[in-house]
Amino acid sequence: MTPPGVTGPAVEILLVEDSPGDVDLLKYLLWDVPNMTYHVTRLERLAQLGGTVRSRRFDVLLLDLSLPDSCGLETISRAAAAAPDIPIVVLTGMDDEELGVQALNRGAQDYIVKGEYDGWHLWRAIRYAIERKKNRLELRKAGEETEQWILQNLGVLAAVRWLGKSMKEACGLVMQVASDTAGSSIVADEHGTCAAILDVVRELLSALAKRAHAVSACLELTRPDPSQVRVTSSEFGAGIDPGVVATSSDESTDLPAILRRVEALGGQIDIANEPSRGCQITLTVPLPASLK
Repeated sequence: MTPPGVTGPAVEILLVEDSPGDVDLLKYLLWDVPNMTYHVTRLERLAQLGGTVRSRRFDVLLLDLSLPDSCGLETISRAAAAAPDIPIVVLTGMDDEELGVQALNRGAQDYIVKGEYDGWHLWRAIRYAIERKKNRLELRKAGEETEQWILQNLGVLAAVRWLGKSMKEACGLVMQVASDTAGSSIVADEHGTCAAILDVVRELLSALAKRAHAVSACLELTRPDPSQVRVTSSEFGAGIDPGVVATSSDESTDLPAILRRVEALGGQIDIANEPSRGCQITLTVPLPASLK
């Protein structure tokens, strides 16, 4: 929507909100902001998010935390998993500073309290969220390029250690890395198997941080025989339900996606879980002939 006399590219806003009154109020407030052009696409349920962001480009996601199919902070985690490259501004009905901090920790760029903002404050939150996400994506790209250089020149163990440093900066997960002699000698291969293993380890650590609320983990890289590499991750958070891996149909859940990637590599994942005491996840992947 473009106010009279305003030109320029529109900001594509994806709004996940089930209350028609809140939707109308938000559009009214944005209409009153000078020099802003925008287009709002509205969804009523979180389950609609994944398919929508795959079919169209959006600049920002405005997310209500009280939806028919999702409620509370878990809504942010699911939204961030379904739309990882879109900045999130949380719309909450609670004026709670602690909730705001937790929202940022779950992947939101900003939050605003319903009924306590005008059009200018909403537009400022949108604009800053877009800028913060852009900066974060640029930093992530630079970090990934460094990681690939380390993998190619220093080997898998060095790349895993670099990944541990990146995870601490990204989500606060403190990781200790260990390896046996054979594991420490694995180098990058021309088939991309080692790079794929590193991607899976990154996703696995992200799952531990998000789903088990882990703050620390131990990662061990071993080579039980010349034909395999094994990565064992032990965390001491709330644990992960092994049933989630096999049974979840939620497209924003990360563990089933990790399982499919491991199976595509010809490997397997084993989970040993103790509720409230953490879990151990073992990833075993065959190595290409050039690394045996």
